Amino acid sequence: MSGSASSDSGIENVTVNGKYAGTENWNVPLNLSFGDNNIVILAIGKDGNTTATNISLSVSASEPKNNIIDTVFSAVVSAIISVIVTPIIGVLLKKWIERGNKKKRFMLLYALTLLVFFIMLTFW
Repeated sequence: MSGSASSDSGIENVTVNGKYAGTENWNVPLNLSFGDNNIVILAIGKDGNTTATNISLSVSASEPKNNIIDTVFSAVVSAIISVIVTPIIGVLLKKWIERGNKKKRFMLLYALTLLVFFIMLTFW
């Protein structure tokens, strides 16, 4: 937490929750806990005048996102791709092999392998 304080006589010191924070321009690290936090800022002028400020902060956090759903979804999609796409690739390759065109067969295998890789990468 940081801030500034001023007085015609100057600032002797500023404390935050009892910790020295500085003088005119002050800064202090705060350890906040979940729930209500009370912060007391006390500024003392060189003339002895004191000014106190109380701040109440409430700290809350949302619950972490449940990643089990994402994990299960990715596993199911990967399994479906493996079970459905792999036999399709096998059938297509068998047809290309029967036709005897080795160059096209290699290119098809390469293209299908990349397609399956990128589909699985998208869902993983």
